[in-house]
Amino acid sequence: MKKIIFACLVSTVCVFTFVCGSFAQEVMTVSGKDYTVFVLCLGDAGDYCNQSEFKQDTFQFHSDGAF
Repeated sequence: MKKIIFACLVSTVCVFTFVCGSFAQEVMTVSGKDYTVFVLCLGDAGDYCNQSEFKQDTFQFHSDGAF
């Protein structure tokens, strides 16, 4: 019985490995899109946020790599 279960498990893993492919994102796919991040500052970050402060910030990646 254990051999049958093991064979089914191996077969399932092989099917998912060879059938379900994952692909890398294209270069600069983040360019020009807005992103919102939620940050919990564990230490003092100067003018950006104080210790134990929760901050929400929105930014956008530009084509030159800046945001």
